[in-house]
Amino acid sequence: MKKAKDPETGSNETHETGPNRFNRILVAVDGSENSIRAARAAMTLCERLGADLSVIQAIPKPETRGMSVRLGPLLKDYYAASVREAEKNIQRVVTSAQKHGLKVTGKVLDYPSTTVEAILDYAAGTGVDLIVVGTRGLGGFTKLIMGSVSTAIVNHASCSVLVVR
Repeated sequence: MKKAKDPETGSNETHETGPNRFNRILVAVDGSENSIRAARAAMTLCERLGADLSVIQAIPKPETRGMSVRLGPLLKDYYAASVREAEKNIQRVVTSAQKHGLKVTGKVLDYPSTTVEAILDYAAGTGVDLIVVGTRGLGGFTKLIMGSVSTAIVNHASCSVLVVR
């Protein structure tokens, strides 16, 4: 791995180049304790590496076609509440990162597919070098049936992945 001169300070100490350099770090949150730990780890890495941070939360859109007249609006209300909660989760991390002087963006991914697909598509589309996730989120019983988001990301990501306990 080669060292490159920092254009601001002229120092050879910070900006490393090469295949293991992380310039863009993505953390996926869901409000769980593990995702909060993942966000802290991502912020620490960004501070140490001078990397940019993206904070996302994926909210799959509920399918309301074919639903009863009463159930459809309830799902839409639930979805709207989920998006508001995701915005709060993201804003907490963004605010903390900004206090540490990090360049950070946040986005709710209201995706018609799966959480895993949303995270992987976002990472691929934005040139992320590292995805940081917690080991377990808010999946509960659903996770037993559908599998772990973090495991699927590790298995399918085209970039490096850090799973935080």
